[in-house]
Order: sequence, then C-alpha cells, then structure tokens
Amino acid sequence: MKTSAFSYGVLAALVIALIGAFTTPLLVSALGLQEGARATVMLCVGIYCLIMLRREQVSVGAPTLLLAWVVASVACASLIDDFMLFAAGQAAFPWVFRSILIHRDAFRITADGVLSVAACAVAFLALSRTGSAFLTAWSFFLTQAFLGLLPLTPATTRRTRPSDRSLEFRRAQGLAEAALETLGDRRA
Repeated sequence: MKTSAFSYGVLAALVIALIGAFTTPLLVSALGLQEGARATVMLCVGIYCLIMLRREQVSVGAPTLLLAWVVASVACASLIDDFMLFAAGQAAFPWVFRSILIHRDAFRITADGVLSVAACAVAFLALSRTGSAFLTAWSFFLTQAFLGLLPLTPATTRRTRPSDRSLEFRRAQGLAEAALETLGDRRA
C-alpha cells in the first residue's frame, strides 16, 4: 500500500509539474512575471490540495479549508512582495491541510512538516539552478510524494487493543439501545 501511495504521488507530481510548465508562459504573458509566477504557484498548490483531498476521501471540513486557502492565498499574494517567501507560504498550505484533516498523531504531523521543509529546499534549489517551472514543480511535488512511504504511526506506539473510538461507539450504542427500550416500555 505504501508503494501505491508513493506511485500515486509521483504521478500527481508529474501531472502538476506539466500543468505548471504549460501554464507559466501563459500566465506570465497575461499578468507579468511576478504575478504570473504567483498565479502558477497558487494553481499548482490548489490542484495538489484537490488531488490530496480526493485521494484521502476527505469531505468534512474540506470546503471550508479550501475557501480559507483561497482567501489566504489572495491576501498573501497582495501583501508579500518577496516571491520566495510567498512560495514558502503556499508550500505550507498542503501541510496544514494534511495536519488538520488527515493526520491523527504528532509523529506524522512532524514527519510531514520535515518533509515539507525538505520539499521547499529542493524546489528552491531547482529554481535557482535551472529557472525551470517544470523542474521546480516536479522537485517540490516529487519530494511530497515521499509522504506515502512514511509509516502510519511509530512502531513503538501501535495499539493492540481496540481503538478508543470503537469503545466510545459501543458505549453510545448501548446508551441508545437502553433509551429505545425505555421509550418502548413507556408506550406499552
């Protein structure tokens, strides 16, 4: 399953990098260098977040978080002059999405944060060495694909007993059945 998640991430990285490479010249010619580059970064991060939410089948909270991302992205684009700082802020959004909607433990949130910082470093290196939108996006999202290879939880903290959620569900189910019996006794 880990290989499947990694392969999916590599494929997503390739698709996003190609979209970024094809849209960059169009957006730069339409909006100018600075704004076109920012629009390309926002487009690529937005596509990645949508792909990630679809892959993880997240529905609760996703629309609100996507709207917050749009508002924050527009605000950052208008308030932050430095492109690298803007791009780093955009790169933090997928990590925030995963931390809020997907990850359930501090280990994965921390590992994901380290991976996100590494992805930024690799992407900035690719941009400074090549100036290529394709290689920059490819480097960033390919590094993000390694998230699929991280263990779900640290091996030392895996549980062998039923999860707290299943116990809570059984308690709630028992209370609901008792309440239904009480209501049935009152009607009889």
